[in-house]
Amino acid sequence: MATTSSPRLSRRDQYAALTREAMLGAARELFAERGYEATTVEAIARRARVSSATVYAQAGGKRGLLKSLILAWSVNDTVRDAPGRWAQVHTAAEKLTQLVEGTLRVYRDYGDLIEIGRRAAASSPVAAEFTVETRTRFRDLLATFVAQVRETGEIADALTDDEAVDVLYFYLRFEQVSLLTRDFGWSQSRAADWLCSRVASGLLART
Repeated sequence: MATTSSPRLSRRDQYAALTREAMLGAARELFAERGYEATTVEAIARRARVSSATVYAQAGGKRGLLKSLILAWSVNDTVRDAPGRWAQVHTAAEKLTQLVEGTLRVYRDYGDLIEIGRRAAASSPVAAEFTVETRTRFRDLLATFVAQVRETGEIADALTDDEAVDVLYFYLRFEQVSLLTRDFGWSQSRAADWLCSRVASGLLART
């Protein structure tokens, strides 16, 4: 039986993809080193070895690059595929383990991007807007999780769905997790075990 394969990118498209990757990498480094406000398009262009006009045309300037970097962590495969993974397990405890471990992986892999967005939001209305969008997206994901766990009948009866999302957000927001893993030096597994225990205590019905 014949197989189909994805069409090959043209050399022009390959070059455009590599150029965009170089600009994103340069922006990621410079935003971390200097901050969003202090980084210029010209500095990004120099580090990426492209013209300033290319940064504007292909990446939307600083604003477009910041948005792309924020989307890289807030809409990545781990986040996108999470509801499907939760659906494959049946108990609240199993679903919670999936949620916590997935959240810690995202923070481990994209923590520098999250810090870039948080620091930029303090002085840039554009970055603050992106940060609010990202927080809303995360809470929406947590609401999907609550809906799945609600179907198991294991959420505490006294909690509304909004309150259940509040409990999850309190424990799983970046600031809380980074306090454990970065400031306290806890391993990923120790942090995951503790978070699962605390969230279960606040979220699930006592048996």
